[in-house]
Amino acid sequence: MAHEREQVAREVHRQQAPARRQIGARICKVVGDIRYIGYVEARSPDNDRVQIRVSFAEQVGSPGFRPGGFEPSVVWDSPDLWTLCD
Repeated sequence: MAHEREQVAREVHRQQAPARRQIGARICKVVGDIRYIGYVEARSPDNDRVQIRVSFAEQVGSPGFRPGGFEPSVVWDSPDLWTLCD
């Protein structure tokens, strides 16, 4: 059962790949217990990386609880390491 869920999650992630590269897409990345939320602002010429304005961070399981020291930033990263935000 867990294996099936993992397969479904991978397939959904694969299907959403084009949407994660769209300018304006709201994307999220979980690192440890922090969820980073950002918006795609640009794409690299090879479409391998996207420029993301990371505008918000929250603790997973505690929406609205902001980690201390977070500063909004702009990063270039692979959209494959991010998901579409719910």
